[in-house]
Amino acid sequence: MRRRQWRQTIPLLKERRTNRTVLTRSHWPKVKDDPDVRTNLANAYFRSGDPDQSLAELAIVLKADPKNDKALYNTGMVKLMAKNDPKGAIASWETFLKYHPDHPQKNKVQEMIKRVKQAEAKNQG
Repeated sequence: MRRRQWRQTIPLLKERRTNRTVLTRSHWPKVKDDPDVRTNLANAYFRSGDPDQSLAELAIVLKADPKNDKALYNTGMVKLMAKNDPKGAIASWETFLKYHPDHPQKNKVQEMIKRVKQAEAKNQG
C-alpha cells in the first residue's frame, strides 16, 4: 500500500472499520484494548510516515502484554527503520526471542539481529 493509502486507512482503523464491518464509537470500549487492532493501527501509522505514533500504539500493547510477539517484532522494525535506533531494535528483538524461543520467525529475527550488530560494528570501526 502506498503512504497516501495508509493515511486514509488510519481514520478507518480509529473508527474500527475492519473486514467491511463498521464499529461505531459505542463499540470502542470493547475493542480499544484489542492488541491486534492496536498493532494494525501501529502498522498504519508507521506506513503513513508517523513512527512516533506507531511506537506509542505498540507501547500500549506491550504495557498490557509485555510478551506480545507482534508488538515486540514491530517495535524493533520501527526503531531500526524509522528512528535509526539499532540498539533499541536489537533489544526489542532479543526480548521477542526470550519470550518466544520456538516462534516460526525465530531464524529471521536472529538473522536481523546479526546483520544489525555487524552493521553497527562496521560503523564503529
